[in-house]
Parts: sequence; C-alpha cells; structure tokens
Amino acid sequence: FQKAAVNQNQDVRYKSKVLIVDDESFFRQIFLRKLGRFGYEVISVKGVAEALDVLDNDPEIVALFTDLRMPQST
Repeated sequence: FQKAAVNQNQDVRYKSKVLIVDDESFFRQIFLRKLGRFGYEVISVKGVAEALDVLDNDPEIVALFTDLRMPQST
C-alpha cells in the first residue's frame, strides 16, 4: 500500500487517517495528493483484501473512500 506525506504545517486536528480503495492507480494517486495536501494521512490500496487487512489492523482510520465497481469484490 501507499501512504501520502502529511503536510506538517496543518493543524493537528486535520491529521486523521483516511483509507482509499481503488483498483485504478490514477484515482489512488489523485486522492493521495489532494487529501495529503489538506493534512490527512492517506493510506491507499488497490483491492478489497488489502483494505480489509488495513481496517483490521489500523483502528485510527476515520474515513473510507472506495470504488464501488472493482474486480473480485463481493
């Protein structure tokens, strides 16, 4: 998975963790850059299995953005 760099100039309240799930790299990169600029710590994965693993192991995730039509998702 990928993580965006957190903008250190942002207020601490904006450093929440967000999980992005999309099978297309293009969209993951857009979210990484845009949300990272606002001070969010962004974790990006390309599939459902990876997303479930991250969610199981990271209780600090406060939001999830996902592609609704991904291969191999049920």
